[in-house]
Amino acid sequence: MRAARTGRRAPDCRHAHPPRPPATGCARRALPGRRAMGAVIFGTIPCRNALKAALRRIALERMQILIECAVSNARADPQLAQRQAAMARRISTRYRVRMPYQLRMVYCKKCKMFMAPGVGCRFRLGRSHVKSIRITCSFCCHTYRKIIRG
Repeated sequence: MRAARTGRRAPDCRHAHPPRPPATGCARRALPGRRAMGAVIFGTIPCRNALKAALRRIALERMQILIECAVSNARADPQLAQRQAAMARRISTRYRVRMPYQLRMVYCKKCKMFMAPGVGCRFRLGRSHVKSIRITCSFCCHTYRKIIRG
């Protein structure tokens, strides 16, 4: 029989349970004879914050690589470029990494499609007294402006 609502095992439990590891704090110290490298320590379990920081750094690098590939493939294979940009966006949401401004500006603010310069959007210089750049999405025809300071 099991103990009621305690979460402990009853003494007559029939299946084997693995032994529990001893309760220790954050395993940031390296074991004797092992060496530590950055936030990840070999031979021990890294702490959760160090692991998250490493995953976010890798996610940011992969997003940059995917966007660079998407920009280079935009003319030759637009569907591949859209898939690469969608993957980069999915990585940013999955690992909760904010995209840098240089990566965010290649997406339309209305339809969220990838806009490669000259392929998926049109750039025009503003002709008013305020110096600006007008960017028009080729998919949804949404126009937005970036003010040029100077």
